[in-house]
Amino acid sequence: MFMFYAEDCPHCHSIINELLPELKEKHGPIIEVKLFEIDEPENYDLLVRLEKEYGDTDNEIPTIFIDNHVLGSWQEIEKNLEDMVIESISKGGSDWPRVSDAAPTKVKDFGPTSKTIYLAYFSQPGCKECERAHYLIKNLERKYSNLKVKEYDLSSGENKELEVALCMKYGVPKEKWLVSPAIFVGEDYLLDKDVREADLESILLSNFEKANGTKV
Repeated sequence: MFMFYAEDCPHCHSIINELLPELKEKHGPIIEVKLFEIDEPENYDLLVRLEKEYGDTDNEIPTIFIDNHVLGSWQEIEKNLEDMVIESISKGGSDWPRVSDAAPTKVKDFGPTSKTIYLAYFSQPGCKECERAHYLIKNLERKYSNLKVKEYDLSSGENKELEVALCMKYGVPKEKWLVSPAIFVGEDYLLDKDVREADLESILLSNFEKANGTKV
């Protein structure tokens, strides 16, 4: 199985240090796990490619791929992983997850004269979509050297006022004010479940082109 985790994710470490060793002790060495830390851009990109191949995208972290299954949160993993392991063992095991080849991830630098793109990101504690958005944005910030991100916690009254002001400026419907996650960049915004890999990267590339007058 493949497991994607983050260093700053306590539940990830609980699964790595407790649940997985328990399963190996119970079911034997047939259980093999490859760990991928998503702060590495190539690992994050591998996660996205696997999600597309499995038809199950925008999962929470940690995410596990085993046989034909995707477990996309620590709750799903704790509830279902052992059943998936038993199912796989009953079939004589399973291959490593397969994914199509892709070019290595490279940092994109648009040159010293290119303009910086600023992105405002609003999140709040307890927001499940915010967690994946956080890792998505970190990956894009590493990938695009001219992208600068400012993150705002909506548990702060001052930050709430700022998001409302931006919602008014961008023409966001009033019923969607203070929705999280929320992203504002250039003339565009994304809210809630619209904060997805393809949507955000497309907007960023469009903004780089507008700012620098070149095709990315």
